[in-house]
Amino acid sequence: ADGFTIDDSEAVTGGAALRLLRRLRDRSLLESTEVAGEPGMRLFRAVRDFAREQGRDEDAERRHGLRVARWGEEARLRKLARQGGPELVGLVQARGDLLLAAERARARGDGDVLSACVFALAALADLRGPALAPVDLLRALGDADATVALRGRVSAASVLHGQGRPQDAMRELDAADVLLADVEPAEAARALLGMARILGASAPSEAMELTRRAARAAQQAGAEDLLAAGTALAAGWSHALGESAAAQAGFETALPGLRAAGDLRGEGHTLAALARIHAERGRPRRAIGLHEQALALVREVGDRLAEARELDALAELHVTQEDWGAAEECWDEAMEVAREAGDRQLLALIAAHRAVAARRSGEGEAVRPRLLEALELARETGEVRTQAVLLCQLGELDLELGHLPAARVSLLRAVAGAERLGAPDLEGTARGALGELLCGLGEVQEGREQLERGRALLDGAQRRLDLVELLERHAGVEAALGERAAAERLLMLASDAAQLSQLDGWI
Repeated sequence: ADGFTIDDSEAVTGGAALRLLRRLRDRSLLESTEVAGEPGMRLFRAVRDFAREQGRDEDAERRHGLRVARWGEEARLRKLARQGGPELVGLVQARGDLLLAAERARARGDGDVLSACVFALAALADLRGPALAPVDLLRALGDADATVALRGRVSAASVLHGQGRPQDAMRELDAADVLLADVEPAEAARALLGMARILGASAPSEAMELTRRAARAAQQAGAEDLLAAGTALAAGWSHALGESAAAQAGFETALPGLRAAGDLRGEGHTLAALARIHAERGRPRRAIGLHEQALALVREVGDRLAEARELDALAELHVTQEDWGAAEECWDEAMEVAREAGDRQLLALIAAHRAVAARRSGEGEAVRPRLLEALELARETGEVRTQAVLLCQLGELDLELGHLPAARVSLLRAVAGAERLGAPDLEGTARGALGELLCGLGEVQEGREQLERGRALLDGAQRRLDLVELLERHAGVEAALGERAAAERLLMLASDAAQLSQLDGWI
């Protein structure tokens, strides 16, 4: 289907390839190309179409399948997942042949070639985007042995999740859960980590439980690499649940194990997670430095999805530094990468962050269409946290513009969504805005209670920047109520919370 080397042609023809290639070249039926950085050849499409019309050679098709199936060797796929690199270019170029070989293998009932080709496509989708793996082929593995079927179900769920089809993804996860008892501990641990990654955005508590199960299975198998990956993943769920100190400790514990395993991708993801913690605590320079390290690693690996997430994170940090030009450049590139990858979940997240930044910059009513567009995309893709963030921002916008009934509805929905999600940082921010609104409506006692609850949540989650904003908001409310002493006390607390490390200076 695509470019090939002389070795490829020898494997497919069963020998005598050089003579055949010379005849094709002499008749100008071949063109030169590059295959994984090496000289190669490619048949013109019209020549391939003509050849196909002449009939099939089932032996050649079988040899072609065996040759292409090398991309699905387990050791090769694990190395690609952890280190990516130049071989990933070859995998990208082999996609057409992998699809062709997989369809032929399915038609003739060749499960080994089918699974190898499909898992190679799934690995490509994991690094380059869900548009690159066919869900129907992954589902075709459901009748294979438990190990292959489990991998197929988890991979299908991951692809469907990225495509913005959460209900279909959950059905695949339910089917995968049934198979866990029938596989070896290391395979179960690997599958459980994959399942946890899919659930994490919408159900961090459930993802944490799956990660704990994975850790027990990895310990049973003596798989140190899986233990390190699980430690990093568990730290991510701790962070999502507001346990910032535990999250930082977990990430720092995981890093040496990831490095020892040569897991460049895992190292990049973990550095990115640490960067987010530093950003939330008001250490922008440290956060930017870590994000840049993470971006370099995921680019080295070829993890395009992680690259888009890092560009998005850097854009948000550039906004805090009031460098809008750099932020817009990062966001433009991030959205282009996400579109190319076909990851609608990631597109929803980036669109939301961009709209939130515009709202915070004071664009007023003009930003409402962007917030609503991002909210609709988040609903379509099942991004629960993103929906709550955007509802909070719509409430904040209506509060600023004096549309108080609409603001109340949005903020109450944001609080409810954050509570269901178990996200104290988001709940704290939403309760702070709701408290200001209620005080403005004359419901002072309830408003103050909401402000205090929001403050406690943000303090517990160690979200220092958000805490400073809430304290200043609360001070403004007390000043408006004529409580000058209380307002001054809150401003002093805000000033104390804003004092950063010597490296980063003040907020």
